Amino acid sequence: MKHLQAYFFRQILWPFIVALAALTGLAILTQSLASISLLVEEQRGLYIFVYVTVLAMPQLLSLVIPIALFISVTYALHRLHTESELVVASASGMSRWGVVTPALRLALLAAAAHLAIMLWAQPFSYREMRRTLYDAQADLAATLVKPGEFVKPSDDLTLYLQDVQPGGQLTGLMIEDARDPSKPVVYMAKTGRLVQSAVSPQIILQQGSIQQIEDDGRLSYLDFDTYPFDLTRFVEPQGELVYKLSDRYLHELLFPDPTDHWEAANRDEMLAEGHSRIATPIHDIAVVLIAILALIGGDFSRVGYARRIWIATGAALAVRLLGFAAQSAANDDPLLNILQYAVPLAGGGVAIIMLLNPKRRAPHRNLFKRATA
Repeated sequence: MKHLQAYFFRQILWPFIVALAALTGLAILTQSLASISLLVEEQRGLYIFVYVTVLAMPQLLSLVIPIALFISVTYALHRLHTESELVVASASGMSRWGVVTPALRLALLAAAAHLAIMLWAQPFSYREMRRTLYDAQADLAATLVKPGEFVKPSDDLTLYLQDVQPGGQLTGLMIEDARDPSKPVVYMAKTGRLVQSAVSPQIILQQGSIQQIEDDGRLSYLDFDTYPFDLTRFVEPQGELVYKLSDRYLHELLFPDPTDHWEAANRDEMLAEGHSRIATPIHDIAVVLIAILALIGGDFSRVGYARRIWIATGAALAVRLLGFAAQSAANDDPLLNILQYAVPLAGGGVAIIMLLNPKRRAPHRNLFKRATA
């Protein structure tokens, strides 16, 4: 029997791996399209684009694991049914729970991995992603310093520089400030340097001139030795790096710092997110039990199990959506966090009760007789 159960486990495991890889690939493609602005709008390097996409994988895996489990268990059990392998197992004396055990073992392993992702991998990767994006957005040089190119960080600013010398010195600068389209101001400078500040990012222009057409048509020309050109109105300065709920570890979510203004103001949301991290892996077991009930919990059918599979799909989807609704409700009332656990436990519990129903056990015990009659 152990060899037969190991065979059933492999029959469920491989579809799970395939489904997980396919769904994750699709999710990564979606994430990549969402992050393409790093390449196009923000003009970031390919490395950052790929790195941010990879860092999103734990969250993507968390979303697709329950779906991949349901698909793999449903597919494998349906195939074992249609190819009469369950008939052979029943004829050899294997009980219903002997057939169910491999699927439950995979569900428990997946739930354990899912819990590890939710508690450690996701907050770690999201923190790193937040820091990477913060540094990329704060790096004005990556946006403005393009030697030999006209760069437009905003619609009313055009910047050109000839070269970047060792040490970060800029040479041959031209800046057009077109905040007033009727009277644009042009700044020319031999050298300059970029000063990055969270309060006031600036380009310090050196040995240059300011040129502007006056209302009477005359050219206004002013030389300067040093002139600070403020970029605050053109490039939004970076504030303090603040980790969002998805970036925080479980102990930070369940035990907010009462002295921290942001955490005190978002305490309910933090608690809801923390309980969601623990409760979400329970959905893995619940959807597997629902799939098992659909394929194992009824009479042998010669015409297929499409109707049962569709009903099970609707039930599994309803349980998962109710889980999301419970988390949303708990954002406003911490007492409702109990629903985050109650929903998957109720879904899995109902499936177990129906599987244990004596009226449902008889058909499986007579599976061989019905299939060979």
